[in-house]
Amino acid sequence: MTKSSDRYARWFGTRVPLVSRGGIALLTFLTALPYSVVLYFIFEFTIITSNWITALFITLNVGFIIHILILLLLKIRFNNPSTNSEFNALVGQVYQKVVLPSRAHIWTRQSEESFIATSFNPLFDAVIVSEPMVDLILKTPGSGEALLAFHLLRVPRTRWIADLFGSLILFLIFTYPSSLLLVPFTITIAQSIMIGYFYTIMYALSTFASFFMVPIILVLLLKGTFWRHDLAFDGIQEIYGIHPNVAKVHIERGYPLTEDEAQTVVWGVRDWEKRRRGSRRVGVSTLAAIGSFLLGYIPLFLLLGGGYYPYSPYLYFFLYLPYIFALVGILISYLLLRRWDKNAMGEVFKKTTDYDEPIWVD
Repeated sequence: MTKSSDRYARWFGTRVPLVSRGGIALLTFLTALPYSVVLYFIFEFTIITSNWITALFITLNVGFIIHILILLLLKIRFNNPSTNSEFNALVGQVYQKVVLPSRAHIWTRQSEESFIATSFNPLFDAVIVSEPMVDLILKTPGSGEALLAFHLLRVPRTRWIADLFGSLILFLIFTYPSSLLLVPFTITIAQSIMIGYFYTIMYALSTFASFFMVPIILVLLLKGTFWRHDLAFDGIQEIYGIHPNVAKVHIERGYPLTEDEAQTVVWGVRDWEKRRRGSRRVGVSTLAAIGSFLLGYIPLFLLLGGGYYPYSPYLYFFLYLPYIFALVGILISYLLLRRWDKNAMGEVFKKTTDYDEPIWVD
């Protein structure tokens, strides 16, 4: 594996980044930037005032069209069914043993590296296998069949709908701040450069950088919020009696792993999942804190909505109520999720005997 390929696996969770959620999100961001310029010159700041309905309707439609175009280009690029009869026969054995979504396809791709990746979206569901990986799978058909079945089982039947809405929301998140802040700020900087106000430029840049640290921190905190345990592992364990990661290592090495080696592989995946569960707890707790903070303003607005309110020591309590709500929201959500994770991992431990819940990185 090359260093760039290893970086793709770390950053995007796959060696085919274009079909990953992170890759599609990056393409969405790159298309949202030029659209935000157009949106600003058409509506300027009225996208959140008088023209907010029109701007929102247009943006959602543009986001939907761009998302479908991105997926269509990806489908054209990666659509390549295998012509290897032996490999197709192995895929047929998988379909005989496992109930799979009708939309799922297996495509092959020319590459110097061995990889297998799964992609599911509104336009296509596919398992992409490199030609070197096809050769390795055929050398170890038992583990190869289990690995193919695992990736096919990962394809959900309805989750693409949530992915579509998520992509539209992401397009809005990219477009609106860029149109309201980035575009006018860039115009101001360009004008200042033409005039020659150096100190004004430096002050504006420092203020702008500080302001945008908040959403960057939020994105980092919320990164693992929507992760969830892949139930495909349980199905493969029941049908084939092998951990998918052990099967993959067996395929790549060409000979079976010893019991200690298999246990080492599984425990490595287990530790990685613990970190993922920790990231999810942080993300959910952050969302709970934001929601609780906003909820804490409701009694404050109800109290002060009538106008003048005489001074009282209890007024300080209401002023700090949003922060109290946020702290309570963080604690409750974090502790509940921590308990939930322990119970869930304990149940899987009983089912799999020394194997903990896995998370897959292809």
